[in-house]
Amino acid sequence: MTSKQNERSNVFMDEKTLTQICLKREWSKLRSFLQDDSIANSHIKKKLITVKSLTRTNILHHCLKLDAPTDIIQSIVSIGGRDLVLATSAEGVSPLHIACIDRRSIDIIKCLVGWGGKKLVMMQNFHGKSALHNLFTGDKFNAQMEIMEYLIRVGGRELVELLDMDGQRAGEDTKSMVMIETFLDEVEKKKNRRMNPSINTYSPSNLNRMSKAQAMNTDATATTKRATSSERMEVTHTNTNIRETNRLALDLSVSKKKNDKYKKEIKVLEKSLQQAEENLSSERQENKKKLDALEQKLVIEVESSRLLKIELEKMQQENTDNVKILQKERKEHEEERKSLLERQKEEISDLSSRIKAMETEKKNAIDKLQSELSKQINDNAGLKAQLESLGKEKHDLDSQLCEMKLIKEVSASLHTDQRQQDDNINNTEERTPKRSRRTLFPSVVSPESQKLLDLKKKNEELLRIIENQAADHHNAMKQLREAYEKPYMDF
Repeated sequence: MTSKQNERSNVFMDEKTLTQICLKREWSKLRSFLQDDSIANSHIKKKLITVKSLTRTNILHHCLKLDAPTDIIQSIVSIGGRDLVLATSAEGVSPLHIACIDRRSIDIIKCLVGWGGKKLVMMQNFHGKSALHNLFTGDKFNAQMEIMEYLIRVGGRELVELLDMDGQRAGEDTKSMVMIETFLDEVEKKKNRRMNPSINTYSPSNLNRMSKAQAMNTDATATTKRATSSERMEVTHTNTNIRETNRLALDLSVSKKKNDKYKKEIKVLEKSLQQAEENLSSERQENKKKLDALEQKLVIEVESSRLLKIELEKMQQENTDNVKILQKERKEHEEERKSLLERQKEEISDLSSRIKAMETEKKNAIDKLQSELSKQINDNAGLKAQLESLGKEKHDLDSQLCEMKLIKEVSASLHTDQRQQDDNINNTEERTPKRSRRTLFPSVVSPESQKLLDLKKKNEELLRIIENQAADHHNAMKQLREAYEKPYMDF
C-alpha cells in the first residue's frame, strides 16, 4: 500500500473519532494509528494530534487525564513536539499540570519536561498555580518525592517562590515546606560548588579572619570595663544607637524581603499577563481568521440572499398573478355553484312531488293488492277443495290403471296364445294343398278369437280414455298450482 493510499485511508480519521477513541480508552486502536510507519511524519497525523477543541484541549490532555499508557504519550509527544507540550487549555492548564495532578510516572514527567524545558515547568494557569502547586494537592504526595526533586532541579528557586492568586507558594499550606527548602539549599549548594569550586568555608584564610574578629571583640569588651562612668554612659548611648541601627537594618531587610516578594508577585503577574497577552494574540489571530472566513461566508450569503430576494420577488409576482387567476376562477366556480344549487333545488322539489305521487300510487297499489290477495285466498280455498276432489279422482284413476294393466297383461298372454295358434294354422296350411285348405279350413272366425279381438279393442279404448283423463288431470293440477302461487309471486 502506498503513502497516498494510507493518507486516503486516514482521511476518515478526524479529530472527533480520535477524541472518541481516547474517551472510550481504546488504546490499541490509538497505538496502531500512531505506530503506522507509512504516515509517521505526515502532516495529517500531526494536524489531527495538535487540533484543539472548544475548550482548547488536545489529544495529549485527554490521554493524560484518562491514564493512557506511557508509550502512547511518548509517541504523541514525539509527533506533536514542543508546540504540543506547551499548548494550554482555556483555563491555562498545560499537560504538565495534568500529569502532576494525576500523579503520572516520572518517565512521563521527564518526557514532557524534556520537550518543554524550564518554560513548561514555570508555566502557571489562570489561578496562578504551577505544576509544583498541583503536585502538592491531594493525598498522593508522599509517593512522588522523585517528581518534586526533578521539578526543583529544573525550575530552581524561581519555581519554589512562584505565588498563586492567593499569595501562597507551592506546599506552603502543608508540612513539606521545610523539606522543599532543605532540598532547594542542597541544590543551590551543588550549583555553587559547580560554579565556584575555589570557595570553601573551612579554608585557612577564612579561619584567620574569624580568629581576628573574635580577638577584636574581646579587646572591645576589655576597654569597656576599664572605661569610666561617663564613658560607660557614652558606650550605652552608642549601644542604643547601634541597636536602633540594627533594628532599622532589620526593618530594611524585612522591607527588602517584602519588596522582593512584591517584585516576585509583580513578575508572576507580568508573566501571567504575558501569557494572557499571548493567548489573546493567538485568540485574536484565530478570531481574525474566523472573521475572515465569516466575512467570506457573509459575502456568499449576501449574494445568495440577493439572488434569493430576486427569486422571491419573482415568486411573489407569480403568486399575485396566480391569486388573481384563482380569484377569477373562484368567482366563476361560485356562480356555477349557485346555478347548480338552484337547479338541484328545483330538481329536488320535482323529485319530492314525484315521490309523493309515487307514495300515493304505492298505497293505492298496496290496497288493491291486499284486496286481490283476499280474493285469491278465497279462490285458493275453492281450488284447494277442487284439488282434494281431483286427488280422489286421481286415486280412482290409479286403481283403474292398475286394473287396466292387469287386463293388458291378460290380453298380452291371450295375444301370444293366438299367435301360436296362427303359427300352427299356417304350418298346417303349408303342408296341405290350396284346394284342400279351402275345403278343410273355411273362412269362419272362431268365437274365442272373436272375443279376444273384442277385448283387445275395448282395452285399447280404455287405455286411450285413461291417458286422456290423466293428461287433463295433470293440466288441471298445473293450472291450480299456478293460480295458487301467482298472487304470492306478484306480492
